[in-house]
Amino acid sequence: MKAEEFDKKFDEGEDVSQHLDIAKARRPVQELKMVCWATGGPRQYTGRSMADAHRHLSITPQEWETFLDDFQQTLDKFKVPAAEQAELRAIVQSTYGDIVVSKDV
Repeated sequence: MKAEEFDKKFDEGEDVSQHLDIAKARRPVQELKMVCWATGGPRQYTGRSMADAHRHLSITPQEWETFLDDFQQTLDKFKVPAAEQAELRAIVQSTYGDIVVSKDV
């Protein structure tokens, strides 16, 4: 899967545009390291915890759902097999409690 495609989709999303002041140049590298580490790959994630990296963004459940939709569209676009999709979605979903800190208004 091309991480750049997901980053592009994320950056263009209306529902997350208020969060785009985060370090765009650094974010894709950290995302790649985190996913590679979480799936047993050779890279080590050395970034901040998910909670520390996202708390100040006040991400809502609706924004999380938009993120998940973008993520799913990217998996589908690159024809990631169902088993790997399920594994990746489980990894991403496991971070919900650390990333989503605001209620929808």
